Amino acid sequence: MKKLAILLAASSLLFAGVACAQSQENITLRIKNGSVMTSSGGDFMTAQSGQALSQGEKLSVSADTHAQAVYDRGTADTSDDCVIEFKAAGVYEVPGDCKPAGAWQANSSGVNMWIVAGVVTGLGIELGSSSNTAVSNGGL
Repeated sequence: MKKLAILLAASSLLFAGVACAQSQENITLRIKNGSVMTSSGGDFMTAQSGQALSQGEKLSVSADTHAQAVYDRGTADTSDDCVIEFKAAGVYEVPGDCKPAGAWQANSSGVNMWIVAGVVTGLGIELGSSSNTAVSNGGL
């Protein structure tokens, strides 16, 4: 049981490290076509493709517009960047972290998948190797 507690504590620290690393991403607006306006609490101003966005900033997306919030993972490889699409007219708030609809995304190099696989394997080994000793002698 002590091994299980140590394993769970270690995995919690790993997940906390990954979560902190993901929250420090740079967010950039990419306008494919159409018009986007931004507001940080005041009036909406016309936005330009390539401008930096911040968490909580509002995006006003007009009809027939295709815009993206691009979350840079901090690597030179742009293929690991996470992208949130804005294709419908409306006002949106820029989230602090990128969670595209329909998929659980691993960060660059798939570290999240390896952490989950390691925890599952460790739990399987721990639970499979434990003996059937009684926790209580049955006395009340």
